[in-house]
Amino acid sequence: MPQQPQKPSFFDPLSGHPAGVGLGAGALSAVLYLAIQLASPGALIFAYLSPLPLYCVGLSLGTTAAMTAALTGTALAFVFGGFIDGLSYGLLNAGPAVLLIRLALQSRNDETGQTEWYPLGRLVAWLSVGAAIFFAGALTLAAVTGNGLWDGVAVFLDNMVSGLASDSGREPAPALRQLTAQASTWLPAMIGISWMTMQVINASLAQGLARRFGRNLRPSPDLAHFDVPGMLVYAVVAAGAASMLEGSLGLIARTLAVFAAYPFFFAGLAVVHALSRRLSARNILLAVFYVLLIMLGWPFLLVTGLGLMDQWIDFRKRFASAGNDLDNGPLDGS
Repeated sequence: MPQQPQKPSFFDPLSGHPAGVGLGAGALSAVLYLAIQLASPGALIFAYLSPLPLYCVGLSLGTTAAMTAALTGTALAFVFGGFIDGLSYGLLNAGPAVLLIRLALQSRNDETGQTEWYPLGRLVAWLSVGAAIFFAGALTLAAVTGNGLWDGVAVFLDNMVSGLASDSGREPAPALRQLTAQASTWLPAMIGISWMTMQVINASLAQGLARRFGRNLRPSPDLAHFDVPGMLVYAVVAAGAASMLEGSLGLIARTLAVFAAYPFFFAGLAVVHALSRRLSARNILLAVFYVLLIMLGWPFLLVTGLGLMDQWIDFRKRFASAGNDLDNGPLDGS
């Protein structure tokens, strides 16, 4: 059964006129984003959470409030941060948040009359599309300025390593320079993954907060039922095959393959969550699983591969037909 919105709590920061809440949320989001100018490691955390107020008002008060917050945050970023900060905030934070909120709040009635909300898998797929668009923009900008993207990234990382080494009065070792050059080929993909993950984390936190205060406009989705649009399978295969090409074309294809494969990581998590429901100590085992996932890193590839395999094997359906009730104990939150 879909979750029903709870009654608002006594202390509800989302109460009040939507326009006023939107203005306040936009101002808070801009402050968090501009904290990066403090040049402190802790400021990165605030900047990473800057989309959170936008998602909070959007998922609790609707698209109009989200647009109010987005426009307010963008205007303040332009005024207090300058053109570059305002443009990057609008493109990377405000615009994607409003688009995803608008899609997330779409619903329709299925054949049985039940409310069917916009699928979670398609929302994450749109993030892959967004990362690819930003990547194309970076490639275009690099071509217009006369410097190739990969050469520019390599020079940036090499200068950073050289600067750190010079602070200690040393020259960077040749092996370190070679490692830096290799890492530069993956940096655009890693930046795209970081941006997509930032949106996922903030949207998930916002949905949890909205639900906590009884303001969630849509039920919290069930991760175990996460499905990826089938077209992304072909995108991963095509981009993966093209990544074998030499030179910049191969690097571009490899980066696009990473973006296209990103939603399949969540499909792999969906399989893990669904299959864990037949275990008595599932909460403890899931906690251990996530700790190992974060600490080791490489299991991310295994989980993504599991999500890709699920498109053909359909592990959840097979285990459901074997008597495992995947609808028993739905998960809260995304």
